[in-house]
Amino acid sequence: LQFDAIVIIQQVVNETQKKCVKKDITLSVRYPPQEESFYLEGPAIALQHVLTILLNNALEACRAASPPDWSPHIFVSVAKDHAFLVITVFDNGPGISEHLKTTLFKPVSSHKPSGMGIGLYIAHELTREHFGGTLQTVSHKTGACFTIRIPVAKAPRAVEQDTSLIHQHIRQLSH
Repeated sequence: LQFDAIVIIQQVVNETQKKCVKKDITLSVRYPPQEESFYLEGPAIALQHVLTILLNNALEACRAASPPDWSPHIFVSVAKDHAFLVITVFDNGPGISEHLKTTLFKPVSSHKPSGMGIGLYIAHELTREHFGGTLQTVSHKTGACFTIRIPVAKAPRAVEQDTSLIHQHIRQLSH
C-alpha cells in the first residue's frame, strides 16, 4: 500500500483546525515546498490515526493549561530529512515531566485524570509496525514535542485503499 502523506496530514490538520477554532487555540502548520512528494508504504489510515492521537493530545494539553496572558498554540511541521518524512507536533501546554517520559509509550500508562493510557502506545506501535518508523518525545523548555520519522517510499506507484488490516490491528492494540 502506498499513499501521499501530505494529503493525509492536510485532512487531519483541517479536522483539528475546526476543533481549535471552537477552543480558541491557534494551530500553525509548516509544509515543505509543493514540489516535494512524500509517498509512504503502508496504510494511510494508520498515519491518520497517529496524527489524530497526537493532535488530540495537544488540544487537551492546551486546554489544561491556562496561565494569565497565555495563548494556547499547536505547531505542526512537515519536512524531509534525507530519506525520511519528519512530522513534528508541538504544543505550548504544561509539557511532560522527565520522569513520565519513560512510560509514555507503554500500554495503560496515562498521566491524565481521564486518560485510558493507550493513545500514545497505539500511535507508537502503528508508526513502528506499519511504517518502520519512530515516534519520540523531544525535550523542550515549554510544552510537549513529538517527532515522527517514517522512511519515504523509493518511487511512487499506484495508490491503494485497504483499511481492513489497520482496523483489525487497532482493535488488537486496544484490547
